[in-house]
Amino acid sequence: MLGDLVTDYEIAQRRRVKSKLSGLQFLRAVIESSGLTQAELAKVLGVAQGTVSKIMTGARSITVDHAKCVSRYFKMAPEAFLDLE
Repeated sequence: MLGDLVTDYEIAQRRRVKSKLSGLQFLRAVIESSGLTQAELAKVLGVAQGTVSKIMTGARSITVDHAKCVSRYFKMAPEAFLDLE
């Protein structure tokens, strides 16, 4: 929560710029940089690997619950993985 408050403050003070990546693009970038496989991500999300494949290709949207799981794993805000605007 404190991290979210700091981020909001920094954005309001124009000390930080919001990412222009979509939630899916950000998810792909985080997964790629971490070296996490689709099978490993499936375990994190508690879903089948086929579901992860559909999410990664954009055929299926990431749910709020999925975003929460990924955010806990990577210690990030769930909003980073969702397109809320």
